[in-house]
Amino acid sequence: LMAKVDGGKVILSWSVSTSPDLLGYHVERTEPPRANTQGTVTPETLVRLTATPVASASYVDEDPVDATYQYHVLAVNSDHNESDPTPPAKAVVYTTQLKQPYTPVAQESSSLRGTSSNASDEVTVTHIPETESPFAFSLKPDAQGQFGTDVLALTKGVNQVLAQQTDVLGNRSRAGRVRVARGDLPLAPESVT
Repeated sequence: LMAKVDGGKVILSWSVSTSPDLLGYHVERTEPPRANTQGTVTPETLVRLTATPVASASYVDEDPVDATYQYHVLAVNSDHNESDPTPPAKAVVYTTQLKQPYTPVAQESSSLRGTSSNASDEVTVTHIPETESPFAFSLKPDAQGQFGTDVLALTKGVNQVLAQQTDVLGNRSRAGRVRVARGDLPLAPESVT
């Protein structure tokens, strides 16, 4: 069983069962412990993601919340007997966070700061100006996952900025997004009486 994270999706794939009477597969996910609004922590729970067996040897878990998950797959035969689960496949779903800079601004640049739970891999920052071509650059997070630059060049209009990480295995975080508007300051009034 292999798990690959692509933004907010977890893409699962596995080897096909050789059982002659195979009906399909069930996919299960271990939910991490969570605290509710009263501070009570719910224990780790196992959730079946498939109501009926899926025929293919792949499954996409659409939009799970940011957390670390363990996935298992069970083969199901035509009598609805289930195999033992596969060894778990781990998937870490997270968002690369950006701190919203002050907006609107008249300056030609702004600082940009962000954080990530992944302190190992570079952050790809994509700047999408309203009036020019997009461009990308990389920032290296420190040991606490903090990253940033003091000079993010801004064009007039709306500047959209995205930050996303890809690890060495090809897993991608959700993209953090901010928008910064740049424009001219209004002229001061004249001849006030």
